[in-house]
Amino acid sequence: MFNKFKTTTLAVVTAAATLLGSGQAWAFEVPSAYDEITGNIGTCEVYITHYEYSAGINDGNTYILVGGFSFENNVSPIYELGSLRTYTPALNQAYVENNCGVTGITNFSIDAANTTYALDDYVGLVVEGIDPDNGLPTRWEAAIVGVTNTQLVFTKTIADATPPTVTLSSTTTTLNGTDPFTVTATFDEAVTGFDPENDINDIIIVGGTLAGFVKVSDDIYKLFIDPTGAGDLKITIPAGSNELPVAQDLAGNHNDMGTLTIPNQIVEITQEAIAGFMLGRANNLASNQPGLTRFLLGDGCGSFNANATEGSGSIDGCVSRGNSWAEVTSSWSGDDSYILSTIGTHTFLNPNLIVGGMFQIDSAKDDANKASGIGYMVGPYFVAQVPDQPLFFEGRLLYGHTDNDISPLGTYTDSFETERWLAQLRATGEYQVQNTTLMPLLDFTYTDDTQKAYTDSLGNTIPGQTVSLMQASVGMDFSTPITVSSGSLDLTGGLSGIYSATDGGAAAPEFENWRGRTHLGLNYAMNEGVNLSATTFYDGIGTD
Repeated sequence: MFNKFKTTTLAVVTAAATLLGSGQAWAFEVPSAYDEITGNIGTCEVYITHYEYSAGINDGNTYILVGGFSFENNVSPIYELGSLRTYTPALNQAYVENNCGVTGITNFSIDAANTTYALDDYVGLVVEGIDPDNGLPTRWEAAIVGVTNTQLVFTKTIADATPPTVTLSSTTTTLNGTDPFTVTATFDEAVTGFDPENDINDIIIVGGTLAGFVKVSDDIYKLFIDPTGAGDLKITIPAGSNELPVAQDLAGNHNDMGTLTIPNQIVEITQEAIAGFMLGRANNLASNQPGLTRFLLGDGCGSFNANATEGSGSIDGCVSRGNSWAEVTSSWSGDDSYILSTIGTHTFLNPNLIVGGMFQIDSAKDDANKASGIGYMVGPYFVAQVPDQPLFFEGRLLYGHTDNDISPLGTYTDSFETERWLAQLRATGEYQVQNTTLMPLLDFTYTDDTQKAYTDSLGNTIPGQTVSLMQASVGMDFSTPITVSSGSLDLTGGLSGIYSATDGGAAAPEFENWRGRTHLGLNYAMNEGVNLSATTFYDGIGTD
């Protein structure tokens, strides 16, 4: 059905004469001159005429003819010669379909002349169907209207069957938190029925809630969204219908559906923060592994070192007794810190080989990634010497777990676990050149850390991931004595080249580089058996 029409082509002629009937007031005002307008219904021409048949006599004629001056195509009955007259056969729907090319007629109505002459203010024809010229639903009307000030009317109106569309937009294009934001609903034309007070439940929100919406204009509305942070956020204004109306245009057409999906980046943010934290911890774990060759040499350990500047510093120390030993290294800078504590024990299988086991506990805090964790590692180690040569080999294989906390958005804290491995092989030598001892070094270290998947506080699944670090270094350390009046003083130092390859999971996939590292220090042994040492280093030579 063609219920509503928007675009109208209208032709109107107004009769200006005054009705002067002699006793009988006839329908319509008789014009002072011949009135006629024409139009087309499909391929048929339409003639609408109204005129005084005999001058000075109130005998106005009214005709609405379709397809030519044939009374068989007239709207009938008509007024003619001042009386009511019927022509047969009268104009009908079949004639219009067969001769005018109009198809799909949904309405064919005739309001013809009647005997209530003084009250009859309308004689006309209405046709609703498909226009052969453009294939669009169209309504035609040809009529004579008005008891007085009579008008001849022909209209051709194209039906509005196009539903209003709605576009949802927002300046928030990705979801990286749970802060409220605004979505704009813009219809392509003015609509009615979209009521902020009654239609709030019509809007469908997945991954959030609708706090409310307001009307800005007849075609623009503002929606206020509170995201939950769980998954992508999808906002839907459903298509309207007669059963479930949402919004209608001025022609009564129900709106089409409009949707907006805002992708959730909280999972990616969390993954990147976890990967960055694990990669930093893996680097600290590999770099702070205790040296083992000294135990084969029978040197043991018994030292304590500390240094601090404003906001940063480090402490390390080592103690041994017999074949058991313990070592701790720690450093901090601002709110970042790392502590590695190790205890171990071993046995001599022969003068050139020891085997043992170690247990490590480490603690890390990473302010940039809002994460912290504590974990352990345990595993065997060995130290061997090539017989009669100052060439030493050491190795270890460690396995462990960690328990960690992270607050990726700063509004909630989640816990996650990781599983990790570390393997290290090192070769060192010791050669005397006059009073200076040269100690070449070749080291290979590999460690990986695998995070287990978990569900965060917002309901998102944080997938598991693995970060790995491989370092290979080659270098030369030295130690040379300095004469002092009491005790002994050694100047120590070294230079090494380090190749690093990392797979940082979501944070830094497949990165590799070369860099240089140098260090310089003093070891002072007092006569009372107390050792003091001071060391400085620079790591990153050759990098930007």
